[in-house]
Amino acid sequence: MDFNTRINRIDQMIERLEHVERVVLACPAPISQQDWNNSKAREAAEELVDTMDHYLDDYNDKYQACIRALRSLRQKVESQKWASYYYHRWALYSIPEEDHATYIRSKDIDPSVKQMLR
Repeated sequence: MDFNTRINRIDQMIERLEHVERVVLACPAPISQQDWNNSKAREAAEELVDTMDHYLDDYNDKYQACIRALRSLRQKVESQKWASYYYHRWALYSIPEEDHATYIRSKDIDPSVKQMLR
């Protein structure tokens, strides 16, 4: 897989992750406010919501870490692409211009870098 394909796939993953709909918590309205305030169900629901808030915070942290890791990976792949380009560009300077096409064909160069070299 060439550098451009990998970069595009990483961009697509980042785009999908950044546009995921958020989880919305909603509790049904109680039948009677007095019954609800004095019930064990209210205490259990509050505890559940607190626990879910904790889980959602953890999930959000991991989700954001995943996006950061994907962005970092994209930068590394792009850096590798440019490093390969500059390496081969420098090699082409040292050979006669009529041998450039032979060099590009004979070397194992990433297709996206080959395009840039032509």
